[in-house]
Amino acid sequence: RRRINMAKEQMGIASAETHTHPGGGGAGNPQGSIFVDVTVSIADGLKSKVKPDDTLFVYAKAVSGPPMPLAVVKYGVGDWPVTVQLSDKNAIMEKMALSKFERVTFHATISHSGNATPQTGDFLGKTGEVRLGKGLNKVALIVDRTKG
Repeated sequence: RRRINMAKEQMGIASAETHTHPGGGGAGNPQGSIFVDVTVSIADGLKSKVKPDDTLFVYAKAVSGPPMPLAVVKYGVGDWPVTVQLSDKNAIMEKMALSKFERVTFHATISHSGNATPQTGDFLGKTGEVRLGKGLNKVALIVDRTKG
């Protein structure tokens, strides 16, 4: 069931409940791999402005490296907070997989248009620099501002 849910997540058709990972979801991960459980919450002032048909994108970017995201997941919005898992399986390009970078930042966009590139009026959140280690990593991210 977990693999089916992961496939649905990658295709962007899973609901918010499908991709929560209470307890980490790290069991069974191959040794040496990097998995990051990103818990996304939304600031109280923005919660009432999120619409049911908005889309949540969560992605990782290298601190020193290419400007494009390393790994991305896409979900429908639902109850907050939500925990999503990023790994090399979500890589945009195999050569730029999450495991190839030690220092990253994590970002979230709640998109009104469904477009992955943030548009005016979308809600954004970003972590500071995170140093990744092998295995399961956990990160908290707050969506707390609007793109102007």
